[in-house]
Amino acid sequence: MTKSYLDQLLAVNRSGGDEDGYRAAKYYYLNELLPLLPERRDIKVLEIGPGFGFLLRFLREQGYRNLSAIEADRDIVELLRRREGELLSIELGDALDVLKGYESSYDVVIAFDVVEHFTGEDALVFARRAYDSLREGGRLILRTPNMGALLGGYSRYVDYSHRTGFTEFSLRYLLEAAGFSQVRTHLPSWRPFGSLSCRLRLSALATRLLFYLQDRSRPECLDKNLVLVGEKKICQGGSEVGEREPLFRNDDVSWDTPFQEFVEFCRVFWKYGFRQLHGVTLRGRTMNPMETNGASVAQYAGEADISTLGNDSIRELSQNLCFEERQDLVEFLRSSPDQIALHGLYHTDYSQMSADEQHSEIREGLSLLKSLFPDKDIRYFIAPFNRTNAATHDVCRQLGLELLATDGVHLEAELPRLRLRPGVWYRYHHHRFYPESTFNYYKLSISLLDRALSKGVRA
Repeated sequence: MTKSYLDQLLAVNRSGGDEDGYRAAKYYYLNELLPLLPERRDIKVLEIGPGFGFLLRFLREQGYRNLSAIEADRDIVELLRRREGELLSIELGDALDVLKGYESSYDVVIAFDVVEHFTGEDALVFARRAYDSLREGGRLILRTPNMGALLGGYSRYVDYSHRTGFTEFSLRYLLEAAGFSQVRTHLPSWRPFGSLSCRLRLSALATRLLFYLQDRSRPECLDKNLVLVGEKKICQGGSEVGEREPLFRNDDVSWDTPFQEFVEFCRVFWKYGFRQLHGVTLRGRTMNPMETNGASVAQYAGEADISTLGNDSIRELSQNLCFEERQDLVEFLRSSPDQIALHGLYHTDYSQMSADEQHSEIREGLSLLKSLFPDKDIRYFIAPFNRTNAATHDVCRQLGLELLATDGVHLEAELPRLRLRPGVWYRYHHHRFYPESTFNYYKLSISLLDRALSKGVRA
């Protein structure tokens, strides 16, 4: 299509770029944006996709002067340059490409009515590029049509260039997956403004009633727009927590990892700005015995717990249970901000293996893991059962890996009194927190983990 996006913008917004259009937009900015902006007026603010330039004008009227913009449509760029002159620094280009050149440059990045124009995959790339462009403590403010609102479907398809629709749940997930912490949904107060404020409240009431009549879980935001804000975590001791080295070490991600429970588990860490290092075992099962219909089920039916089996038995039982078959887990981990470690080709006892055996298995496992996660920096080996011998360190060194032993804090044991410290390792097994787990040495659950992590990091 050769038609300019400016033409589409004018078709959808009847008032166009005139004063009536600005007055209507300003009411939304006062309620949806102003409460989220920092008090300091000298901060660097970047807007992605400025359209008619209304938001930039609003920011200038509020006293913000250090403003920049990125716009992909040439006609819009020329329009804004004629209107704003030297008051505005605007760059023509695709935000996914342009943002790569502006790491740690901005205090606030604003993208109103932009993210819906990306595919789901590109939306995640965009969120990550926005994260990288922010300074520590900076924030990303997103607005997008709310698919949980009464006319969400209309908003999704009113513009030909819309590619993705979001609810507050999927947009929160996107920001957390990109590395943002303190992600929250902004609920405007809708200050009085003629009949519009009343109509907006009535619309929310009608939506609330429909959710009730349909017996559906109700989202927090019922407005036609979703506004979410996420923050880039401030460094602790000169390095961002979770960035200098993985603070949280999660063992036993494997073929039998339950997807939904694992996603929920990871999101608890992302919620508070933390990232994990996941130890992946590429063949076989690793889950603790689980309870199904009241009966305890070991990793392999008819066998004792895996920790009591010999290495040959583990290899034989694991042979056809390949992690690469779990495309749901592979894709989830590829798109997550978390890191990956090798937790064995098989979940075997390395203390009972010769140097040659260890070298062969670690080399094969490392090659497969790198092929599954080409964009991850795989630097660590975690020995299954934390069992090693004198050869393990040397083998890891030869293959360019660092061996993670039992250093650090046993998170499961310390959960009730957990005090997070910068640079300290916390090790645990994700599956022990699931409701079906029969592990009962400690009282564990995802809700208890959430409560412990919510206390944050103490210097």
